[in-house]
Amino acid sequence: MSKSRKTKVYKDEAGEFRISQKATNGKITHASTEGYKNKVDLETNEIDSSIAIIEFYKDKFTVDQLIELNSVTYDILSRFQG
Repeated sequence: MSKSRKTKVYKDEAGEFRISQKATNGKITHASTEGYKNKVDLETNEIDSSIAIIEFYKDKFTVDQLIELNSVTYDILSRFQG
């Protein structure tokens, strides 16, 4: 599933960090509407927004999406173990 998404962080003409995500057909499926002077501020906002979206749609996940989410969560948590 994640193979179909192409996510990139870039600097805009004003030198601020932004993020965009494209599907394999080249269409933009997500783009930040605000530029950030600090990359860490962009990352924090994107992570917080992603958590809010997951919470909002928690009852609508497909089995494949839950498997992918579980895999990503496992990868994240494994970095904090022993």
